[in-house]
Amino acid sequence: MLTGWVAARRRGRAGGKFEIAAGTVAIAVAAAMAWGGLSGSTTTPAGRGPIFILAGLCLLAGLGDLRTVLRGTLTPVQRLSRHLWRMCFAFFIATGSFFLGQQKVMPEAVRGSPILFVLAFAPFALMAFWLVRVRLGNMVRRPFDLRTRAAPEVPAPNAVSL
Repeated sequence: MLTGWVAARRRGRAGGKFEIAAGTVAIAVAAAMAWGGLSGSTTTPAGRGPIFILAGLCLLAGLGDLRTVLRGTLTPVQRLSRHLWRMCFAFFIATGSFFLGQQKVMPEAVRGSPILFVLAFAPFALMAFWLVRVRLGNMVRRPFDLRTRAAPEVPAPNAVSL
């Protein structure tokens, strides 16, 4: 959450000590998760697959932080895209934990329902929509923006002189 906030708040420069520290921590967490999955000490009811997927995403976030430092500066679109995927992924962890991980406390009629899966994965759909909107910006916005369309020309009424 803190790295997403920093990604959105930074202006003009890409990264520094915070991004180096955050990238290092994320890579260390990914390595620890992968080690736990390989050694069998970390398991889930679904098996080891989710552990490796989460470790891969942590590795992706850590490498993204370090790439930000090496790149130098980020454009506003790159900075906002970086914030969007971090924010939506954190939102997915929350919705997935609630809608999929807490099915024992849900009413029995809803347990295992496809609606819970839709609600759990909705942050990815929102992320895709906003990433397209941010990345393509004017190309997506312009055809639908009513303010940019010119008003049709109406001929002036004939003036009658007396």
